[in-house]
Amino acid sequence: MGNYFIIYENCRRKNFGRYPQIKDYIYKSKINSGKFIDLWIGKEVPNNIILEKAELLLNDNSNLTHGLVPLGAIGFTGALVINNELKFSFKEHYIYGINFLPLNVYHKGVLLDNYNISHISKFDDDLIDFEKTQFSKTHGSYPNRVTEIIDINSKAEFYNEKAKYSNPADNTYILIDKFRINENFNDIDLFALQHVFGGIKFIISEKLKSAMDELGVVCYNYRPINIGYNEWESDPKVRFERYGTK
Repeated sequence: MGNYFIIYENCRRKNFGRYPQIKDYIYKSKINSGKFIDLWIGKEVPNNIILEKAELLLNDNSNLTHGLVPLGAIGFTGALVINNELKFSFKEHYIYGINFLPLNVYHKGVLLDNYNISHISKFDDDLIDFEKTQFSKTHGSYPNRVTEIIDINSKAEFYNEKAKYSNPADNTYILIDKFRINENFNDIDLFALQHVFGGIKFIISEKLKSAMDELGVVCYNYRPINIGYNEWESDPKVRFERYGTK
């Protein structure tokens, strides 16, 4: 089985030209309209519904990278914004439960017609091997957040533990820390996973990562899924020396 990686925003912000890249978000429809894209995360969209999306206005000196970083704005929850070149590369691989829809992006007064936003139609926890996954419990907020590794050995145990902290006021979360792909699904190249640190994350295969490297994609970092979040974030220099990525 090949390696898999979690996609993160690249910490080398000079790659983006101006950071943040996005100057403003344009909302031409009501976010509670029933068709707004954020309301359909993890859901199949009926054929008679056309999802409504926000639009992006870029800073003039932002670089037009393969992927834009919306920084969690409404309308971009757990979403990738990618150009056509990267979308076409994705389409040459096995994508699970993710579609890409055209997105209006404006740069220097020009409407660009080559960007797309992801829509996750399906999450599937069975893609990961729960017996070979490490879980963590986090409590509190940065910089006083406390994280501990907890013992969970099955999907049922995971959801039972999550249910204990279902009240947001608890500020306690049960998360997937590092994991393995279920061997029955190791031919998938791109899928989305929830319940990880930072919310929804996109997982890519080593094969797809190599294709992205060949395209010269510089807007993302890639954390191996067998490396825990705290270890990954602890020291960028050590991270580069060990894993060859920043």
